[in-house]
Amino acid sequence: MNSKSERRLVYGILGCALVLMVLGFITISNTFCVDASMFSGKKWQVILDDLQVKENNSAVKSIVNKYDKYDVSVLLKSYGEETSFDIAIDNTGDLDAILSEGTLLSYNDYTIGVSDLTGEEYHLSDYIDYRITYVSDNSANNIKKNETPRVGDTLKSNTRNMVNIEIRYKDVSNLTEDQLYVLTNELAKTEIDGHEYWALKVELEIEFNYEEL
Repeated sequence: MNSKSERRLVYGILGCALVLMVLGFITISNTFCVDASMFSGKKWQVILDDLQVKENNSAVKSIVNKYDKYDVSVLLKSYGEETSFDIAIDNTGDLDAILSEGTLLSYNDYTIGVSDLTGEEYHLSDYIDYRITYVSDNSANNIKKNETPRVGDTLKSNTRNMVNIEIRYKDVSNLTEDQLYVLTNELAKTEIDGHEYWALKVELEIEFNYEEL
């Protein structure tokens, strides 16, 4: 230990140990800079629940609840017909949530036909409209009745937001002559209660994506 080389060796070992301690401290600090809720035993539970359809609503043909989304089959038989239903979005967990995506509803936008007159191709989306709105005010979540859900809307723990979904077969006055021509010449009629209609079948997928607030 009296030689310079031995002292350099000791200093080098101590220096390496210090560097390893610093690196170890940084690694542990970064690991624990995560959301504390991951380790607190808190529960995440945001579900779609309680889809309500009026008793005389014959347009809704089937409903499948897949826990975090709904599949709904709708048959609109004639121009101007509309159907609507309410869905409850429940946060029964311990964590506040925020709506993270703007796409809440999708459907099978199949081809109705191609116009012999213009060559234009028309799809289901050319013949229907839909809208999604909140059913009532909710002061806890700063939700207003008739507003459209948007990214950033809150759903606090142990609260519920109710939304209404409305699907409408466009009126004749809102369709062009070309659209009507394709509809009546390309779409096969559907028999309903002994009558034939140019009915539109809509397969809806309703999903509200939330993340921790």
